[in-house]
Amino acid sequence: MPFLSDAERDDLRIDRMVFHVVGPDLTDPVLLAEFDPPIFTEFFLGRIKSAMGGNAYKFRPESPTMATLREIGADQTQFVRGSETLAASFQHEHRQNSIDGVFFLFLLSTVEDRRMFALVKYDTDQVLKYEIADAEGRRRAILEEFRQTFSTKRESLQKIALVRLGAEDGEMMVRDRSRPEGISEYFGKFLRVKRAATPAEFTKKTERLLKEVMKQHRDDLDPEIRKGGARRINEQLRTTREFGPETQLQLFDAVFGVLPDNSPVRRTYLRKLATAKLDEETFQVDPTAIPRTPRRRIETVEGIQILFDEEDRGRIEKRELPTGDTEILITTAQVTVDDDDALDRSGGT
Repeated sequence: MPFLSDAERDDLRIDRMVFHVVGPDLTDPVLLAEFDPPIFTEFFLGRIKSAMGGNAYKFRPESPTMATLREIGADQTQFVRGSETLAASFQHEHRQNSIDGVFFLFLLSTVEDRRMFALVKYDTDQVLKYEIADAEGRRRAILEEFRQTFSTKRESLQKIALVRLGAEDGEMMVRDRSRPEGISEYFGKFLRVKRAATPAEFTKKTERLLKEVMKQHRDDLDPEIRKGGARRINEQLRTTREFGPETQLQLFDAVFGVLPDNSPVRRTYLRKLATAKLDEETFQVDPTAIPRTPRRRIETVEGIQILFDEEDRGRIEKRELPTGDTEILITTAQVTVDDDDALDRSGGT
């Protein structure tokens, strides 16, 4: 299932929020008071939800960030102190690489009072505000500069980790603008996390999923698509450099053909992606994890060889004749190479 179900997304609430100022010119973050009660919650919930399509990670056991979040979870009086600890750690790890912004800590809740945290680095934008005024009989624009502002632009949300703590570990969705396919080194160092799976494991998982869809919908597919299905899946997946929300439907079209949005094949594919938690994941496809379709061989005493893929075994039929000979029948959609045709065209005998 996705990191958040539809019901959890719809019911997501901000219970507490605070931010501290971070940036390259600061030795320590500028610590600020908590917003009590939280303000502009719909604005910030919109930003958090817009970043849901991230990558799955898990805390390493020694993660200080996880330890701090656990302290807050066990005793909410530690919320502000914990946020200051996290902001100081974030500032320390990012001081040489960051730009001016703020570090947010949100305490969230959703259905059945399930608790989560959102850790957010928000870049502050430079914007110009204008007003129109009448002066000397003419309308003039008056410009005013604002530097410390938050924008609805998705790119302003530099980094976000949405965290759900378990009894012993913690899982999260991470979106890092500087590394869409993963996480930047310094953000990873701050969080102390590991990817939920390796690229090879994600690749293998996707391959199995595609083959399940192919098997389930064989009767719904064009015969040309159905023919050599496993080989087709492996070849198309092998040529896909990066799998993610931007490419998952392109891969579907390459494997199954362009089908309408309401196609049962497409619906099954999208449902299985969500169940496997691959619908929001971005990873580099590992070609070494994709098996080569095994080749089979039949050879006769006359030296005749027949080579075919395992998945085409059903096209080869062998029958024992009363004479003791073996008849081999090959069923094919089309013969593409025949040396006799070439000899006929060249006048050979």
